[in-house]
Amino acid sequence: MHKKLLLLLLMTCVQPTWADHDADDKKLNDYQLEFASPTSRRIDVMTSRSFETGGTSAAIIERAQNCVTRYVSNTPNTSSGVLGIIGAKGQHSSSSDVEQPVLESADPQSGTLVAHSRAQYHHLLLAFEARSRFSVDAKDGRFRIVQTDLAYRQLDTGNDVAQDFSPIQRLAVTGWDDALEALQEVSDKVADCIQSSPVESSPEQE
Repeated sequence: MHKKLLLLLLMTCVQPTWADHDADDKKLNDYQLEFASPTSRRIDVMTSRSFETGGTSAAIIERAQNCVTRYVSNTPNTSSGVLGIIGAKGQHSSSSDVEQPVLESADPQSGTLVAHSRAQYHHLLLAFEARSRFSVDAKDGRFRIVQTDLAYRQLDTGNDVAQDFSPIQRLAVTGWDDALEALQEVSDKVADCIQSSPVESSPEQE
């Protein structure tokens, strides 16, 4: 409980003045970051690199549906504890705990798929959960993954209710990079799955 209060105090007090973002601010690993404004700390969009793969855009989206079903979860997680060792399954829920389907839509003809992703991670020995709106954009022979509505929350400690989600901001005390890397891990698994899935020949190719 004391660690939670300390984290909230740091988030409230540490409010640096930012100039415009430079190139390093706009990248984390192989992903490009877009901020709400040139001086905002809120990260609105995270985009993967462009991946090359076989097949038409429609075929890529059809493979993506299987991969998203396999690797993406949208199940609320209220378990917590220090590195998952201390603490029990949370007994209380918040307004963020309503489970929704992973897949929102898939349109092979337009080369788009939209899903919802959640991933758990740890920061300062506390358990957190990140979520995003997860989109696969495909063209013939290539695709990319774009994540928006980026948000995070601290999970239930077993003593009180899990927090509602807040936007991810590029502040060290929020563990923003841990949150985004947790979402990136899911994205990377989906991308690897799409690239490694068998490419079916279209009737025109047979």
